[in-house]
Amino acid sequence: MKYTVQDTTTMATVDNTGSGTCLCRICDSVRETVRQIFIVLDKYRWLLDAYIVDFYEADLWERLPGGWIDFFKDITPGELGSWILNEGSSVRVWPLSLQALRRVVGILQVHRNQRSEIALKCENVRKTENTDFVKPQVKPSTCSSHSKLRDLLGKHVKPKKKHEIEIMAKIIADCAASAKSECAVDVGAGIGHLARTLAYRHEMCIICVEQQSLLSEQARKLDTQFESIAMKYVTNIREQKPHHVSLKIERDSSELSFFMDIINKEFTEKFRLNPEFSGFGLIGLHPCGDLATTLLQSYAESDRAKFICVAGCCYMKLSLGPQSYPLSKYLRTTGIDYDLSYTALEVACHAVENHCIKLKSAECWELKIHAYRATLESLIVQRNSSLRHAQLKSFKLKENTTFEEYCMAVTENFTEENRPRRVEEIRNPKTAELLERWEQVVVFGSLRSMLAPLVESAVLLDRFLYLSEKNLSPKLKAVFDPFLSPRNFVLTSIK
Repeated sequence: MKYTVQDTTTMATVDNTGSGTCLCRICDSVRETVRQIFIVLDKYRWLLDAYIVDFYEADLWERLPGGWIDFFKDITPGELGSWILNEGSSVRVWPLSLQALRRVVGILQVHRNQRSEIALKCENVRKTENTDFVKPQVKPSTCSSHSKLRDLLGKHVKPKKKHEIEIMAKIIADCAASAKSECAVDVGAGIGHLARTLAYRHEMCIICVEQQSLLSEQARKLDTQFESIAMKYVTNIREQKPHHVSLKIERDSSELSFFMDIINKEFTEKFRLNPEFSGFGLIGLHPCGDLATTLLQSYAESDRAKFICVAGCCYMKLSLGPQSYPLSKYLRTTGIDYDLSYTALEVACHAVENHCIKLKSAECWELKIHAYRATLESLIVQRNSSLRHAQLKSFKLKENTTFEEYCMAVTENFTEENRPRRVEEIRNPKTAELLERWEQVVVFGSLRSMLAPLVESAVLLDRFLYLSEKNLSPKLKAVFDPFLSPRNFVLTSIK
């Protein structure tokens, strides 16, 4: 279900039974949406749980409804891509069950259009907080007024990352202003592109936490390089270089408390802040797997954390359990079968929009790699069943790449007796028959992609409800262009 955020000064009702359930209009509808999502996912769990590499071995095509199988005999990949995206009207009469599935996915998924004003925002707002974003007052000494320095911050940054940083930095600065805080902790900071933008363009005090010390060292060098050039244009630039800390955040509650103590001390010492400063925000631009949920728990449990801004990714690396997924009491206690498999979470990390573009374009041949992999899996399993789902060498498919070339390249790490034989297996007529069915593999994968937004929505709405149950007024909205950045949702909250 979709909701347009409206300004409200009324207090939403909270369940007085002690369950932490917010009874506001939005949260109540989110719970119902989650319930309906899992009704759909239960029906098509077999499709989401399937491994494409098993397409031939498990005869996955025959698991589709008979009416679908007959219908897809005459459908081109381009037609399927346009239909999934609901682009115009089709001259064909699609199976009603397929039409119903597309319709319900469109209704239940969290809205993915970043240009829309539609967002989910809990109405249970504390009277003591100001949740209206306030534009930060940027001082004239900052790099924001110098186009050359703004360009320098984006140097060597790929278009996707630059797009994300521009938008994310503005959201973070707005959250910080609303929370009356000038500090933030960038967790999983990498080489610090987002941190530099926040520090130099928005004059925020930023601590970068990165598990890999090599990345932290690279970030320090880039900070120094930027300031050495910036001094040519801004003589009074503040010494507000991001501070980098190399450590791993543990999920144990005592360890999280220790981590927050360390961060608090780093802010007071490195930025010479008053020990009673107004706290800090927790931010993460696509933290991997459990790291996103660790940030949410740290925010919920610490008084020092004043706001949070997280765009999650790598859902397939989530651990199952109350420390990661599901987080909300609602999913854990209402009897919903909330299990999501690795394959379901993995497909939710890909953009259905980009998949459909490939289906409709001259680059559709790129999708043949899934048929290549499924065919090779059949050959591998016939030779040695213990190598089922074995890790293959990475390979970039080209338009004229033959199946034989593909097989020889990706199995280089196999022992000679386990590699498919060129004549007996790869050039076998039965192998050719499998490869001729590549469009079936593409269709099957496309149906899984069509369901992917429901899986991501389930994960995101679980996190939304977790913050809601903590009385932390979450907001969830698509902010990045899904064609550029598939994981385009940002979850925010301000205390």
